[in-house]
Amino acid sequence: MPLPYTGKKGEQNFEKDFVDALKKKGWSKEVLYRRTIPQLIENWKNIIFERNRDALNNVPLSESEMERLMDTVRGQANTPVKSNLFITGEDVPVRRDGDSPDYKKAGQEVFLNLFSANEVAGGTSKYQIAEQTVFNLEEDTPERRSDITLLINGIPVIHIELKASGIEISEATNQIKKYIQERKFQGFMGLIQVFWAITPEDAVYFANPGNAKKMNPAFFFHWGDRDNHMVRGWREIIDGESRILSIPEAHQLVGYYSVKNTFYNALFFGFTGTPIFPENMRAGEMTTESVFGRCLAVYSLATGIRDGNVLGFYPKGEKTYEDGELRMRVALDQSNSQSEEEAKKDPEKWKIYRNH
Repeated sequence: MPLPYTGKKGEQNFEKDFVDALKKKGWSKEVLYRRTIPQLIENWKNIIFERNRDALNNVPLSESEMERLMDTVRGQANTPVKSNLFITGEDVPVRRDGDSPDYKKAGQEVFLNLFSANEVAGGTSKYQIAEQTVFNLEEDTPERRSDITLLINGIPVIHIELKASGIEISEATNQIKKYIQERKFQGFMGLIQVFWAITPEDAVYFANPGNAKKMNPAFFFHWGDRDNHMVRGWREIIDGESRILSIPEAHQLVGYYSVKNTFYNALFFGFTGTPIFPENMRAGEMTTESVFGRCLAVYSLATGIRDGNVLGFYPKGEKTYEDGELRMRVALDQSNSQSEEEAKKDPEKWKIYRNH
């Protein structure tokens, strides 16, 4: 008999079933339970090594090298756009120690592959669940334990707060806001791209605002099915036809649909909260802007009125390039390079390439 989602253990029962459902849809069955943030960072360090054995010449990152990488994280995770570029930009430079056992690269930069948008559910991609994570204890804030954080290749990308049946969804969004105010989502945890607030009866998502003052209920969205109907059931977003928290869908969500490029203003799907309206658009339509070739997708604004926004749609796009190739094309164009190898030879070109 199913455990109830009400009463003293309602949220606990809900969390257990939620995690069990995730484990059946591509996430690792080994849950990272009650880990501290330093322990999650150590988990990430181990995954970085497994993904980059060749680049690291089989020598794991030292503590000082990892700290240099964390300095980069702290510099990039202070805004949502920068954190997205950090995650999806793929190669991140880290200088090896001068006395590193990696004698070939000692004192030099190595480029680490942290995340690949097109390496979905294959290769070295790893999908983990962190449950009841113990947040860093700030001097002026109490200890907090979050509900569920989803990690891809050790990077926290999706955070979920759950509430028991009968509790308003606003209780979950307010919990997230409190954590942001208490600086729990900074540094490593600032890499989170998407927040979900979920009860047994309802589910909304929103982009990481970076700042609690920027949290606006107008940009809390319901997921949508193919007919643009709201999806409120938690099982549906994990295991239904409109699933988005399963693998490969969650990987694709982070890798392809949360792209924010300041030069092209390219919006593939979702999280900026600012749809693009080209001059030749007809009234009553919204389009994502094409970077190369034809328009990627067109949506009707009329069907968005039901949800109070125009972003809770089921994405259906027309590919002009294979997934992953589009990002490379933009980067090569902006860095004035003919290939990734050419960009790497010029520090200025490489910097431009990595930021697109």
